[in-house]
Amino acid sequence: MPRDDLFAPQLIIGGDLHTADLAPECRSDNYLDALLQKEVWLGAMQHQYGDIPIIRPGDVFNHWAGGGTEVINRLLAVWPRGPVLAVPGQHDLPQHNVTLQRKTAFQNLVMNGRMVDVAVTPFFLADGIHVVRGCAWGQQPPAPPVRTMGNILVWHVTTWQKPFMPGQLNGDAERLLRMHKGYDLICTGDNHQTFVVADGIRQLVNAGSEMRMTAAQIDHKPCVYLWQAGKPVKQVFFPISPGVISREKVEQAREKEERTSAFVSKLEGGDAIACSFNDNIEVMLKEENSDVCTVVRECLNV
Repeated sequence: MPRDDLFAPQLIIGGDLHTADLAPECRSDNYLDALLQKEVWLGAMQHQYGDIPIIRPGDVFNHWAGGGTEVINRLLAVWPRGPVLAVPGQHDLPQHNVTLQRKTAFQNLVMNGRMVDVAVTPFFLADGIHVVRGCAWGQQPPAPPVRTMGNILVWHVTTWQKPFMPGQLNGDAERLLRMHKGYDLICTGDNHQTFVVADGIRQLVNAGSEMRMTAAQIDHKPCVYLWQAGKPVKQVFFPISPGVISREKVEQAREKEERTSAFVSKLEGGDAIACSFNDNIEVMLKEENSDVCTVVRECLNV
C-alpha cells in the first residue's frame, strides 16, 4: 500500500485468523498455504509502517490445539516480527473456557513472546498516551482508568451492524460503542462480516475473517484497517486468489438448505401417520435423498 504522509497509522486492526491444516469444503486451494501467504503480506505491511502493533481480536486458531506441531511451526516461521496484541476467542480455548488457556496453541505464542495477551497484560503504544486492554471470549470489558482519552479495547464478542434476527439487541455494535464510552477504539472479533461504526471520533472496528471459510463468503473481501488516533480508519484489502471458492459448493449449500426446509415443512404439515415419532421420521425420509437422511438421523440419533 502506498504511504500517505498525512496519515500515520498507529495500529493495524485484523480479524479472526482461524489457523488450521484442513481446508474448508468450499475451497479448491491449499487453505493453510493461503493463510500463511497472508501473514507474510501482513508482516511486510507492519514493517512498512515502522513495526506498529497488529491487533488480533481472537480465534487465532480454528481449534485450541492449533492443528498440530507442524502447523504451529509453519505459522511461527511467517509470523509478523513486530508486536501482535491479541485476546483468545472461543476457538482458541478448550471447552470455550479461559481458565484452560494454559493448554492452548494460543498460549504457546504468548509464552514464546510472539503475542501479547492484552486480556492479561495491557500494552502501551509508542505515543505514551494510548493503552490497549482486552477481554477474552466470555469476559466483560475491564473498567478503563479515570482518564477519558487514550483507551483501546480488544474484545472477542459477537457484535453486528445488522441484527441476525428481528428484535435482537444484544450485540448491536452502535449500542455496544455507546455503552463503553471510556474507550476511543473497540476492536471486536467473532463475527466474520466486515463493518465499522463510529460515535464522533470514537470507533468500533470489526475487520471480519481473514480467510474465506464458507461458500457463503464467496464475495467476502478479507481486509485489515489502519488506525490513527482522531481520524477515521482506512481499509486495506488482502491480495486474494480468484476462483478458489467453489460456486458449485455455493449452489449445493443453497439446494441442501432448501431441501431441509421443505422436509421440515412436511413434518409440520402432519402428513405422517405412524404412531411413534421415530416411525414418522422414517416415513418422511423415504421421500428424501441420502444427504438429508444422513443429517436428520445424525441429529436425532435414529
